[in-house]
Amino acid sequence: METIDLLSELSKLFNDLSGLPVALFRGKEHIKDYSVVRLPPPSASPALRHFETLYEKNEPVSYEIADDKLLFGLVRVKDDDLSLLVGPARLSFLAENEVAKLLLNYEIPREDEHAFRDFLFYTPVFQYHYCIQLLLFLQLCINRTPVSQREVTLEKSERGEELVHQAFREMIRHNEQLEYGEVERHTTLEFEQMMLDAVRTGNLKGLQDVFEHVPIGRIGIVAPNSLRQAKNTAIVSITLSTRAAIAGGMSQETAFQLSDIAIQKVEACNSINEANLIVYRMVINLTERVAAMKTPRSGNPIVDSAIRYIDEHICSKVSIDELAEFTHANRSYLSAKFKKETGLSIMEYINKRKIEEAERLLRFSDKPLIAIASYLSFSSQSHFQNTFKKITGTTPTQYQRQWKTEP
Repeated sequence: METIDLLSELSKLFNDLSGLPVALFRGKEHIKDYSVVRLPPPSASPALRHFETLYEKNEPVSYEIADDKLLFGLVRVKDDDLSLLVGPARLSFLAENEVAKLLLNYEIPREDEHAFRDFLFYTPVFQYHYCIQLLLFLQLCINRTPVSQREVTLEKSERGEELVHQAFREMIRHNEQLEYGEVERHTTLEFEQMMLDAVRTGNLKGLQDVFEHVPIGRIGIVAPNSLRQAKNTAIVSITLSTRAAIAGGMSQETAFQLSDIAIQKVEACNSINEANLIVYRMVINLTERVAAMKTPRSGNPIVDSAIRYIDEHICSKVSIDELAEFTHANRSYLSAKFKKETGLSIMEYINKRKIEEAERLLRFSDKPLIAIASYLSFSSQSHFQNTFKKITGTTPTQYQRQWKTEP
């Protein structure tokens, strides 16, 4: 049997047994798909987006995980340029907000959103290590040479140990070059703890005081040049602040989405000042959000409960009936109380909060307007633009341009 015929039969069986889609490639040419469920069109295929990255690794088995939710694997045929792209497998259940995030990150065209959602719905859910075992099984069937899980998941572990020893040698050499008493101290742990505590408690004034008294010192060397050093430090600061905000009661989904956007923006920076500015604004943003959650927004607990629900589902289409069911309140009573306590109708408040989220996306991401409109569940890009201008007095494009030109 020819190799390609063998791979075809093996792909069919593997797909029937696991439910995971399999795509056959020769070099970088996509030959055929094998799937028991209907695949989305190429423009909306998450697997095809990851093929080239996996292919360039040139490993018998390789994998990638997208947004901590979708796993993709590639098994290459030894002594041939044929390969099988497997996945995605869902590593956990996908909430609506997570699906919306994937639609945004993959920039799925609006006309393909339904097919993409259906595909994700039927994608099987497997544990991470089970997915790895499936890839290893497929590799053994194809190449008849076992590859251990450690080789796949802990790549070049021996090299890693060598690098650690090298790091210790560099540390000793660095300290030997410094005169006695001239060893610079790192930025103090106390400063870091004060900053994170301010984020966790929503103490905006305390946070501003912390920034006013940044201790003089140095940050450990974590990169070969100053810009990469600033970016690495910024990413660490954003990550720690995100965890602090979650500890303060902020929604994990919202916090991680903001973190992802800020980190992407940091990576695109061209200067140290830009990276520092993003960290400052991100930490302030998280602290404000935690503070808003901790402060009752009205004198009515039912209204406060409705507001929290809206904030946690800002990417979804939230209806008044849905809020009434969640708060165990009569629809008319809830609408009247909401208007009395906030000065806005429920739908006005929802649109206001969506536009606030849109402002943050316009500041911290380069996603097109249609993607942001879809992410926030507006019916169309024009609906999003009209709502944005009605609330802010400017268009999304003008807002983004103005923010990016601010010093």
